[in-house]
Amino acid sequence: MSNSKVCGVHVLRIAVGIIVVVLFIGIANAADFVVCKKECEYSSIQEAIDASRNGDTVLVEGGTYYENVNVNKKITLRGIGMPVVDARRKNNAIKLSANGIELEGFTVTNSSRHNGAGIMVTSHGNVLRGNNASNNFNGIILSGSSNNTLIGNNASGNCNPSKFGFCNYGIFLGSSSNNSLISNIESNNYIGIVLSNSNDNTLSGNNASINYGGIYMYDSSGNVFKKNILTGNRYNFELTAYDASYFNNTIEKNNLIDGKAIYYIKDVKDTIYDSSSNAGTFYCINCVNVTVKDLNMTNNSYGVFFWNTTLSKVKNVTIYNSSIGIYLYDSGNNALEDNNIINNGIGINLLRSNHNKVMNNIANDGSHGISLDWSNNNKIKRNNASSNKYAGISISYSSNNTLIGNNASMNRQGIRIYTDRDGEDGDSEYFTTNNTLKKNIMKGNIYNFELIVHRINDFKNQIDKSNLVDGKPIYYLNGAVNTIYDSSTNAGTFYCINCVNVTVKDLNFTNNSHGVFFMNTTLSRIQNVNASNNTVHGILLYFSTNNTLRGNFVSNNNILLSYYTYRGNGIYLLDSSNNTIEKNRILKNNNGILIEYSVGNLLKSNRVSKNDKGIYLISSSSSNLKRNRVSNNDLGIYIDYSNNIMLADNLMNKNIYNFGLIGYETSHFNNTIHKSNLVNGKPILYLRGASNTIYDNSTNAGTFYCINCVNVTLKDMNLTENLKGIFFRNTTRSKIQNVNLSGNRIGIYLSDSSNNTLRSNNVMDSKKYVSRGFYINDKGIYLSDSSNNTLSGNNVSNNGNGILIDNSRRNILNGNKVSNNSIGMSLSSSNFNNLIDNKALNNDEGIYLSSSNDNIIMSNFASDKNSIGIELYGSRNNMLNRNNVSNNNLHGIILFSSIYNNLSSNNISNNKNGINIVFSSSNKIHNNVFNNEENVRFFEIETDSNNWNTTKQSGINIIGGSYIGGNFWGNPKGTGFSQTCMDDNKDGICDSTYTLDSGNVDFLPLTIPAGYGYIYGTVLNNSMGISSATIATKTSFQ
Repeated sequence: MSNSKVCGVHVLRIAVGIIVVVLFIGIANAADFVVCKKECEYSSIQEAIDASRNGDTVLVEGGTYYENVNVNKKITLRGIGMPVVDARRKNNAIKLSANGIELEGFTVTNSSRHNGAGIMVTSHGNVLRGNNASNNFNGIILSGSSNNTLIGNNASGNCNPSKFGFCNYGIFLGSSSNNSLISNIESNNYIGIVLSNSNDNTLSGNNASINYGGIYMYDSSGNVFKKNILTGNRYNFELTAYDASYFNNTIEKNNLIDGKAIYYIKDVKDTIYDSSSNAGTFYCINCVNVTVKDLNMTNNSYGVFFWNTTLSKVKNVTIYNSSIGIYLYDSGNNALEDNNIINNGIGINLLRSNHNKVMNNIANDGSHGISLDWSNNNKIKRNNASSNKYAGISISYSSNNTLIGNNASMNRQGIRIYTDRDGEDGDSEYFTTNNTLKKNIMKGNIYNFELIVHRINDFKNQIDKSNLVDGKPIYYLNGAVNTIYDSSTNAGTFYCINCVNVTVKDLNFTNNSHGVFFMNTTLSRIQNVNASNNTVHGILLYFSTNNTLRGNFVSNNNILLSYYTYRGNGIYLLDSSNNTIEKNRILKNNNGILIEYSVGNLLKSNRVSKNDKGIYLISSSSSNLKRNRVSNNDLGIYIDYSNNIMLADNLMNKNIYNFGLIGYETSHFNNTIHKSNLVNGKPILYLRGASNTIYDNSTNAGTFYCINCVNVTLKDMNLTENLKGIFFRNTTRSKIQNVNLSGNRIGIYLSDSSNNTLRSNNVMDSKKYVSRGFYINDKGIYLSDSSNNTLSGNNVSNNGNGILIDNSRRNILNGNKVSNNSIGMSLSSSNFNNLIDNKALNNDEGIYLSSSNDNIIMSNFASDKNSIGIELYGSRNNMLNRNNVSNNNLHGIILFSSIYNNLSSNNISNNKNGINIVFSSSNKIHNNVFNNEENVRFFEIETDSNNWNTTKQSGINIIGGSYIGGNFWGNPKGTGFSQTCMDDNKDGICDSTYTLDSGNVDFLPLTIPAGYGYIYGTVLNNSMGISSATIATKTSFQ
């Protein structure tokens, strides 16, 4: 390059530099404060704001600023080159908390996932211009904020499930009024713009596209929408309100959804809107005699919405991919005819809408076809409601409706009449009654017809035999007397209301909610019926007495409603007494036979297998079960809160739990259960009032119940596969010793029992399984409301809870080994118990106290790969002394919301974390060895104070020194505070204090005592080994 060219370049560079400097000086003079990453007075935006005054301008140059900015003064905050404010997932990136702020030219990102925002506005009269809010939980929030202007902002990309778990809003107005949103862009959010309880705002020229929801408005009035663009959203537009005043908005037709106009009309009469309107969604508020026809609508929350509209029509409209196709709310005397409603959430929904006609519509391939809620006197005729995910036609809390000639096929439910509220008979708002069904076809649904109601009034429906389920008639009889219904009827499902002496026999009932349903029916019979693959019950008796169910086959009445919810009973008696259930075969239901709130029923010679519960009695007294065979169920025979039960000659084999009985009142145990009842071939021993007796392996017992017993000894038994292996209720001065218990849900259970001894038992494998989606919380040994018992030398392994002491006092647990349980030993709401010299090994939690006080936890070994050695939760005044809490995978000790506990002389070593303090204070923690990767962890930001030392006093401390004071603080590498501190006076106390955290100081930390050298990790305390320490002793220190 020639010299002249070089000179020219230098001159050009100098000139440009001068221009830049001049421009910068001009800008700086115009502004009060400049923020930049280097060579500015301020490198922090917040520092510049804090230094500014009202009316000042803060200029921020490009770069990324990791701050949570709070603008609390009336200033102008302007970005040059779109600087980035990164909130680092904490709170908001920028918050405007003063009035009259101008915010311009920033990118805000990474707000908190807990309702944080890129820009949070809680003040009034601000201007937000040209900002970019992306990758936040919410883009921009106005909260209780008014008279703001948002113009030209981009609130997009605030939707990242991998970071947030779920998505939220581009711009959100909550309880905010008189704001103007102009020409903003909102895309790739959960919802672009949301107004909630926000009035008198103006939205103009915004583009809310490619979100899940475009613009949504809830319970807001006086708002004006014009020239907004909504494109490519799953649901473009929604306005939802529950009061007339919230429909008082102005939404002009120049708002476009996927290129079509939003029609939002109010108080219109005698008008037709057809395809020439090019409406994309249609809201009709307080309209009379309006016709909406020949339109094609898609991707909105509501296709057509009528509020308080009457004498109007929706005809020949096609709506798809919307949340609700046609929605009538508080609207009456309208006609919905010949519409094609496909692939919507709900095809047609009537809510609190009466005297409407819904005729000749197609409502297919959605979640629900046609749904009536709190809507009466409507006519639903000749509609096709098929291939929906849930119900074809659903009627809930709705009366006096007529359904004629509809096709509800290939849905989950065909036609569903439903109420889940008992209420009072006079509470008509919750009636579902006097509905008429004729000539409806239900075919190929998982269950075709469902009626679930509770009050006698709700059964007053007119459902005739012209209604067909898989080609068979529905029989819905009211008041039938002295009649036989057999295979000649070809009935598909059978309801008998207020019937007397009716026989139903030789029929097959499948794929409905109920096979046979008796309501208030007596002296009747169901025999030789096949009731299978129904979703609620195969056979149901409700308020029905003195009936006989004989020789029926009842199977597979069991359907998964959701991941956690099954329902379906083979035979179900509810509030029904003195019935006979005999010689039925019942298999593969949720409950085989369920008897609830029913008295005096006889169950005889039934074969019940492969159900969740075989025979299940709930609050049902004076029942008689005999000669039933119950096998291969989860629970065989299960008696729950019932009394005066008679069991004889029942066989229970190969159930997960063969037999179980629970109760909470004394009367619940007043039952007669004979030894002729066998569990896996062994007798049930159910004793009441036994005393001074020994029961050993010669009894061959399968399970053992002792009610009100005194001085009874159980020994040398093997008890397996029952709800409880051994159960003591109100039993005292008795012994359980050398018993093997496995495969029970609870191995040994003491309830309201005292002064008993449990010694040298082996309790293992209380079965952990998920039944019908629910985790069963099993227990090895369980004491409930039981005091002054002694548990010693027991081996408890592979259970959920190894030993659980619940609401019990003054028990002694000594020398037990609990291993491989979820929780080794647990005290819940239990006080003044002693846990001494136990071993808790390889559990999720070794020893756990919850809401338990004044207990002694001493000389236990809570070690060897527990996740947590010892945890105190909400517990106080407990003493933890001389425990070895070492080699646990996570925490040695956790104190959670626990106060006034005393922890002394414990070895807490070789855990990932020694002690974890969470919302716990005023605990005394001294003379312990801490030798872990992390000795102390405080959860809360500002910790409460605990006492980490006693006063200095003579005595052998935990590491063999001559003085007791604080704790020994080591780590496995030998570089802990106590391993490296100075001890000039050789008293075994560090010369300096050890600060753990604000308010937590060990003023007398221990160190290596005189006569010892250095420590490779840990030390010995006389005879107590501490985690395989290596110690070098010397005659003197150098």
